[in-house]
Amino acid sequence: MKKLLCLSALLVCVSACMPSGAAPYPTYTPYPTYTPYPTPDPSVLYNYVYPAPELLGPPDGSEFGRDDTIVLEWDVSGGRSSLTKDAIFQLQLWKVGQLPEDARTFNMEKRADRIELPCEYYPGHYQWRVIIARGAPDPAPSHIKIEHLSPPSETWSFSWLSECPTPTPWQRNRDKIIVAVISAIIGGLITLAITAVVGRRP
Repeated sequence: MKKLLCLSALLVCVSACMPSGAAPYPTYTPYPTYTPYPTPDPSVLYNYVYPAPELLGPPDGSEFGRDDTIVLEWDVSGGRSSLTKDAIFQLQLWKVGQLPEDARTFNMEKRADRIELPCEYYPGHYQWRVIIARGAPDPAPSHIKIEHLSPPSETWSFSWLSECPTPTPWQRNRDKIIVAVISAIIGGLITLAITAVVGRRP
């Protein structure tokens, strides 16, 4: 009985100490809904002068065989005449699985609109893109800094599915054979001319 009376007295004291109308626990207030920031426009962020070049071909994901020639082509909005005198195109080429920072770069004059890839890039799966830049075309001195004037174009890919064909003996020695043939023809003509002159003497 005494314990019951003590518990009742304690509850009365707690109730008397609470302000009138107060809730026993604070009301839960949910956190505000997260609103993501919009993706910044690269052309505004970096103050680019030109829009990104447009890739023309070969179509993204193209596959090439042993005897195919790969020509990468692109264009620029407004035409090449809209570019400054020191503008160049920088083509970046890298293998799938690598980063663009590791790309092989080709710096070309602004009148260029294509590049035929040499045989040394057989075989492989590649990605590529083009950027308008300020600088000097290859081979440029190392002290000339390349400054990007546009964001990168879209990134396209292509695959070379076979190794470079082995050159034939004619292809390996073509220049020597041509020189030898020309020398033989010239030597024969000289011999005929000398024979004709000698034969006319009395």
